[in-house]
Amino acid sequence: MAYNRLFEIDLNEMRILESALQMKLSSLSKERYLLQESECSMAIDDEIKKIREFLGSIHNQKFWYRPKDKIYVSG
Repeated sequence: MAYNRLFEIDLNEMRILESALQMKLSSLSKERYLLQESECSMAIDDEIKKIREFLGSIHNQKFWYRPKDKIYVSG
């Protein structure tokens, strides 16, 4: 049995996914803050790293809108 390599996720579903990951990241960060250096904190650090990398991957795959007919100023 092989994995499905093609997913169809609409923009609303992507927002839900990103929001859930941000909430999980926030929860793990708070939990990590309360722990001293230990085996548990290392596992949390690893999960935090994986979530950040995945959120970065999502961010890097987005197409960002910039008007082509006028000067773009961000912010």
